[in-house]
Amino acid sequence: MRGFTLIELLVVLAIFIVLLAIILPMGIRLYQIELLNKTQAQLVWLLREARDNSVNQKNNSYFGVKILPEEMILFRGDSYENRMVDEEEVSIYPNTINITGLEEIIFNPTTGFTNTSGSILLSSSSASREIQINQIGTINY
Repeated sequence: MRGFTLIELLVVLAIFIVLLAIILPMGIRLYQIELLNKTQAQLVWLLREARDNSVNQKNNSYFGVKILPEEMILFRGDSYENRMVDEEEVSIYPNTINITGLEEIIFNPTTGFTNTSGSILLSSSSASREIQINQIGTINY
């Protein structure tokens, strides 16, 4: 006789289902952590770019970052409302990431200081990250 018996097929299927039940949640968690890490790196880059543009007096202007649901915006201007719309840089982040804390961070020309010191908390269902900005514009994460 050739082939597999029904019992052999069911045993292999049961082993496959058990392995899948163990591996799938771990894979999803790792994927969510990777999304969180990428979003944090993206936000830190935008904050540093805004601060560097201010310190280097690019266009002799203030620069800032505005955090909205599902997007982060690097802008030129002393506030988001008074920004140069045609010069903004928009970065989109996944809706599975929740960002709370500071929503608008503006860096002063020459010094890079900011009046909005505090922290930004990024969180997903499996982890969280914090970015802190002090009054002299130092970004810690």
